[in-house]
Amino acid sequence: RVVTVEGCPQLSEIARTNLERHGAQNVTVMNMEFTAALEKLRTENIKVSFAFIDGNHRGEALMNYVRLILQMGEEIVIVADDIHLNKDMYRNWKMISESGVAEASLETNRFGILFRRNSLTPGRYRVWH
Repeated sequence: RVVTVEGCPQLSEIARTNLERHGAQNVTVMNMEFTAALEKLRTENIKVSFAFIDGNHRGEALMNYVRLILQMGEEIVIVADDIHLNKDMYRNWKMISESGVAEASLETNRFGILFRRNSLTPGRYRVWH
């Protein structure tokens, strides 16, 4: 099952229409603010194995999203887009990746990935091109 969250009603409808047109039957489109959507999914006991975060570009929001997502599963991969968009985002990405909440992290020019997987060797990695 795939859940996508879009805060803008118009973009949410475009996503829903495109998914239906392409026959995606296992996708739920939620038109909500991301924190509210995560709280709703958490109360429904939804388990997360992969999350892609792209939206609110404030570092505090990123910290909150990661915290909530990590409560929703055991082995999780989280991709945070735009970690270098501003100093606040990057500062909070660094705090998250260095905090030990995930065994491994990967930082690129555009996004960061947290890996909470038992089978991984712990580490912090950077890839630049």
